[in-house]
Amino acid sequence: MSSLKAGYSDGAGGVADAGARGDGASSAAGAAGAGAQGDGAMDAASACARGDGVAGVASAAGAAGVGYSFIIRRAEAGDAQSIYDILQSSFAEYIRQSGIGAAVGDMVGSLDGIRRDIANIDVFIACMDGVPVGTVRVEILDGESALLTKLGVMAGYGNIGIGKSLLNLVDKVIAARGVRTLCLYTASKNASLMRFYYGRGFYADSTAKDRGYIRALMKKDYAR
Repeated sequence: MSSLKAGYSDGAGGVADAGARGDGASSAAGAAGAGAQGDGAMDAASACARGDGVAGVASAAGAAGVGYSFIIRRAEAGDAQSIYDILQSSFAEYIRQSGIGAAVGDMVGSLDGIRRDIANIDVFIACMDGVPVGTVRVEILDGESALLTKLGVMAGYGNIGIGKSLLNLVDKVIAARGVRTLCLYTASKNASLMRFYYGRGFYADSTAKDRGYIRALMKKDYAR
């Protein structure tokens, strides 16, 4: 089992929208918010307890030195509802922070779409104390590039290193596959989110307005 060590990410309390596919694929990183898990926490805990494919264990230190630990593993078909709930929460915050006039559902996509991605590309889920709190997807496009989408952290669990640890895992996936460039899209006017990605080694390659707001194409290059 690989071990991921993540430090506290100050200022990462934003969300990222990283998607170029037609189903409204986007991503969110480190969503901050005031929500605690709802009444479905026991079902969510059961969903996280499944799965032998643990990808790593991450730890982080939050404010006032409070320690956190969570498991990141490969998602299974039964995780689709938990992932959907995480994205609903994180994208609502992303839309608010970024001033985007879009519906949350358009960005999150459908449960069937989540299940398809779990079956066909790399989808990971982060769990804290058995509760699903974060997710990310990475799709290898060819031998040279990959696309990161739907990186999301449940509201109320931001700024404790979950988004950063998910990206650390993506780095390991990219390195193992020999990919040279990782791409994502995010709202260019979301300053805290742009800083978060710059701090993770991404750079702005270009911008587009095809979704009705200015999206930055962020790229990260990897040495072979």
